[in-house]
Amino acid sequence: MKLLLVLLLLQLPQKISYNYAEIPASQYTHCKGIKYLTKPGQFKLKGGKLVIPVEGKSPRVFKNEGEIYNYEYVGDIKDTKLSLVKFLTPNDEDYYLINRMTGGIDTLLSAPIFSEDGIHFVCANNPGTDQKQYIQIGELVDGAVHIKGRINGKLGVRYLTIGCVYSNYVLVTDDDRKFWKLTFTLK
Repeated sequence: MKLLLVLLLLQLPQKISYNYAEIPASQYTHCKGIKYLTKPGQFKLKGGKLVIPVEGKSPRVFKNEGEIYNYEYVGDIKDTKLSLVKFLTPNDEDYYLINRMTGGIDTLLSAPIFSEDGIHFVCANNPGTDQKQYIQIGELVDGAVHIKGRINGKLGVRYLTIGCVYSNYVLVTDDDRKFWKLTFTLK
């Protein structure tokens, strides 16, 4: 029982301290176009259902409901057994990473933007909505998703483009064409 509790605690998002710093444009760099998605085409919508197979288990089935709920297969994360699925409603969108080995589903705020090493990633909810903006931080370890937590957006700033992702910071631009470095530390 103690082992189960420890394993569950290890999976909880960690507390993150973070800092925003406006930086000059010269410090802002774009990562080389990281291609992290493959699209083998084996997962297509059939009869209003998107079926993602899971090894040795029942598949994950996502059923479209007309204009209310729509699921779209985006692709597989390169060199993993993870499939990215986009979930659309009239007012919102989410992204799911489906583990085709375990059947586990991780919910992301957006499509992930990966670091050059393909391990670290961040997601930011849609800056075009009136919702508070967050940046979600995660990593891939042995082909599994580990969500570290999320950072609150800076009040009055809407991040539009995530440039580079590193293990402890992210470079972004905002809707006023300012450049920011978001540094974070896990506690």
